[in-house]
Amino acid sequence: PISQLGKPGDYDAAKGGVARSWKIYVVSTRNEPLGKDGVARGDFSLADWVPLLSFASGALPKDALEPHVPRVNSRGTYLATQFDATAAGTGKFTLTGEAIGAWVNGTPVPAGSQMTAPIKAGRNTIVLRIDRPNLVDALKLESADVTFVTGELK
Repeated sequence: PISQLGKPGDYDAAKGGVARSWKIYVVSTRNEPLGKDGVARGDFSLADWVPLLSFASGALPKDALEPHVPRVNSRGTYLATQFDATAAGTGKFTLTGEAIGAWVNGTPVPAGSQMTAPIKAGRNTIVLRIDRPNLVDALKLESADVTFVTGELK
C-alpha cells in the first residue's frame, strides 16, 4: 500500500545495494530442448523469461515465486537479475534464501548465503537456480560492490 512507502520494512527503498528487478525462467518439456546454457547466461532473448519485481526493500516474497515454481517434475527454475560494476574484479553478494546453483555471466559460482564471483566492468548478469522445497518466506540478493539494475532487464 502507498501509505507504507518509505516506512521500515518491505516498502523501504532507502537501503540501496539490493536487487529489485528480476526475471524468472521455468524449464519445461516445451523449452528444455533449447538447453540450459542460455538460461545460465541470462539470455533474455529466450521467450519464456517472465519479469518479477521485489518489494522496495529487495525482498522477493515466496508468494510471488510459488506460482512459477512447479510442484512436481521440475526441470529447473531460474531467477536472473543484472548489475553494473565500475571496474572488473571480485563482487561479494549476500543471499537471503537458498539457491541450488548460481552463475555470474554464465560462469558457475558456488551458491550460498555469501557468494564471491569475478565480475567485469559494466553490465553483468547473475542467475540463481531455485526449487520449491527450498523456498523461504523471501529471497533477497544484496551487494555493496555493485549497482543493481532497476526497471526492465535486457
